[in-house]
Amino acid sequence: MGAYAPTSIEPRSLRLLIGARTLWGVALLIAPGAVLSDLLHQRIDRPSRAFARILGARHLIEAVITGRRHTRGWILIGVAVDATHAATMAVLAWLRPDRRELALTNAATATMLAVAGVYEAHIQLVDDEHHTQ
Repeated sequence: MGAYAPTSIEPRSLRLLIGARTLWGVALLIAPGAVLSDLLHQRIDRPSRAFARILGARHLIEAVITGRRHTRGWILIGVAVDATHAATMAVLAWLRPDRRELALTNAATATMLAVAGVYEAHIQLVDDEHHTQ
């Protein structure tokens, strides 16, 4: 058989991942204080809101890239970014007890996104193997 060319249509689970990342990014970009204070039940200071806006922009950029380049390689790059973010937030939680709850929430979110990305990459690998047989 010939080489398998990926379709331009994303799997449903990938569309859900892109949608969730987009919604989370928009929420952090537009109203970080409201979103995070509701989630954590505490007041969010100005530096944390600024960081959340930057993080929201990063999520939107990653959603756009994943939506346009939904190959296994690009998805795994996103996994690496999310895993790195989770690790740095875990270190921040350890170093800064005053930021622990916010940092651990960030770490958990980034870990969930990384795991979802690994799942998507696995689906594509299985799909690629199926189409090359």
